[in-house]
Amino acid sequence: MVGAAAGVRQGGLGLTCSALAAVVALRARGKQPRIAWWAVGLAVFGALAALLTFTALIPAFNTTGGYDYWAKVSEGPTPLDGLDVKLRTLGWLLIPTTGLLALRSPLLIVALPTLGWRFVSGDSHYWGTDWHYSAVLMPVVALALVDALDRSRRSPRPWLRSYAAHLPTAVAAAALALTTALPLATLTEAATYRETSRTAAAKDLLDRIPDGASVEANIGPISRLTSRCQVFWIGNTQDATPDYIALDNTGGKYDDPLRTARDLHPDATYTLAGSAGGYLVLQRVQ
Repeated sequence: MVGAAAGVRQGGLGLTCSALAAVVALRARGKQPRIAWWAVGLAVFGALAALLTFTALIPAFNTTGGYDYWAKVSEGPTPLDGLDVKLRTLGWLLIPTTGLLALRSPLLIVALPTLGWRFVSGDSHYWGTDWHYSAVLMPVVALALVDALDRSRRSPRPWLRSYAAHLPTAVAAAALALTTALPLATLTEAATYRETSRTAAAKDLLDRIPDGASVEANIGPISRLTSRCQVFWIGNTQDATPDYIALDNTGGKYDDPLRTARDLHPDATYTLAGSAGGYLVLQRVQ
């Protein structure tokens, strides 16, 4: 069923907790030893919680009895593949948002677990900035900048104090300038909120799929179906034969949808139930 890396993120929260506790331990070391030891204990607890989530809790709820996302690491490219993309991601995270000053803050340690699972994964969707995977990192980066600004303004080096004094204005200007070219700018456009004829046609087509049906789908139909159907990611139905196959075919990838259905499920027969707005729906013949 559709997870969208939720399992990785949920298990990764334990490691993020450990990273946050490590920051507290570093800050309290030598000054407040009691708090430092509590933080070390919390770091250990977070790591153990992540291990339990990955090896026991998620497999217990998975019909296969395993954790499917291990394949993201064990199969496919190595962590060094896509290095240029990963470096660009780091640049977007740190340069226009903090002018690299956030590197002076230990709070950036909190971002390492999320960056770690993204960059170690063999799935290239996690490496770049095209999707939403950096959203959870931005509050961490912002807090690291605030912490670094405070540290730098008390620095004995005049150039660093001057840099810290002018950086907030530069970061705000960069954010405003970049917003006009990034996807967020579409929120100010009326067309973003207007339903096109293509969208309406695709919506009507997907509405023909009855509630509770099992559906194998790619990224397009998923958001409209998961609230009322049992949805599987295309090619990953865990040997189940779904009632329907719903595909976003706007790029023309599926030139022969019936052949695609046969490739996915050789023992089942599907018919084309309809197509509209670039979407296809195939129904299994009972």
